[in-house]
Amino acid sequence: MLEARAMRNVLLLLLAAGCQPAPDGGGPVDAGDPCARAFDNTLKASPTVGENGRAGFAYYSDSLVGLDRPIAAGGASAVAVAILPHDLPTVASVAIADPSVATKKTADVNYDTCGGWAVIQLTSGQPGTTELSLLDGNGDTIDRARITVAATASLEVQRGWSGAGPPLAVAGSRQALHVTTLGSDGNTLVGTGAVKFNFVGAAIPLDATDGPANAAGGDRGTFSGNVGDGEVDADCVDAHVKVPVRFVDRSALSGLGLDGAGRTQPFLFGPGAPLVAVAATVDGAPAWGAECDWTFAPAGARAQVYQDGWIGSFPQTFYSFDGASGTYTATCQLRGTNLASSITVSLP
Repeated sequence: MLEARAMRNVLLLLLAAGCQPAPDGGGPVDAGDPCARAFDNTLKASPTVGENGRAGFAYYSDSLVGLDRPIAAGGASAVAVAILPHDLPTVASVAIADPSVATKKTADVNYDTCGGWAVIQLTSGQPGTTELSLLDGNGDTIDRARITVAATASLEVQRGWSGAGPPLAVAGSRQALHVTTLGSDGNTLVGTGAVKFNFVGAAIPLDATDGPANAAGGDRGTFSGNVGDGEVDADCVDAHVKVPVRFVDRSALSGLGLDGAGRTQPFLFGPGAPLVAVAATVDGAPAWGAECDWTFAPAGARAQVYQDGWIGSFPQTFYSFDGASGTYTATCQLRGTNLASSITVSLP
C-alpha cells in the first residue's frame, strides 16, 4: 500500500496543473474559493471522471492512467486512486459490485485542506466488467467508475540480448526475467502478480529481495543458476513464454573491458557518484553478471554494485564509487579469473 504522504505528493502535482488558468482563459484560482477552482480543474484533468461527474479516478503505477485500461486477469494487483473534491460527502467505504471480476484488498481514505483521495488496492479475478463505488456513511453512492479485467493474450519479454541463441549468464549471478502482460489489442494491461514463474534445469529461483540491483519491477522472476543450460517459464493463465539461459563458469570468461559510463543521479547538493561499466565476454560473446574485486591506489575509495548485469538489460555490471575526495586508479580483478584492468576514477 502506498503511504498517504507519497500519494498526496503525487496528487499535488496533478493539483498544480489544476491551479493553472483554465483552457478557456478563465484566469487564476478564485481567491474566494481556491479549493473549488483547483479541484474543478483537477477533476477535469483526471484520467477517468466518475459516472456522476463528482470524483476522478485513475490507476497508479509509474504514472496515472485511466480506468478504461483493463487489469490483467488471474490475480494481478492494481492500485486505483479516487480524487475527492472538498464539497463531496465523506467517503465512508468503497465497494466492488462483482467480486468474481475484482476484489478490494484494502482502501485508505485521506483528506487534506482542499479535499481528499482514496487509495484502493485491487486484485483481479476472471475477465469481465464491474463497478467501483464510493459510498457515504448511509451506504449511498457518491460516485462510481467501471473497471474492466481482461485476459492476457501474450507476454512480452524484456530482452537485453539479441539473436536466437540463449543469453550467457555467469553461474551464481543474480538474474531476473521481466515480462509485460499484453491484451488482445497489444496494449499493456494494468497490474502485476498474475504471472507465475517456473525454473527448469540449471536455473535456480531466488527470493525477490535477492534479485539484481536496479532491475525492472513488475512481473519478474528472480533466479540464479549452476553451470549448464536452464530455462525460465512465465505463465499467465493462457499466455506462456519459455526463455532458455546458459550459465557459464567464471573460469570461462575470456575478455574484460572497463568504461567510465557517467554518473549516478545527482545528489541534492553536488554531483552524483561516478559509474564504471564492467563488460565480460566468453570468446567475444557478452556474458551477463560478471563481478569485480576492486583495489584502489591510493586507498580511500569504495565500490558497490549500482546495477547488475541481468539478461533484461545491459550485460555490463555497473559500479558506483564513493570515498574521500580525490583521483584514484581503480583496478578490477574479474572475480574467478586472472583478468584485470584499471581505470581512473575521480571523486568530488
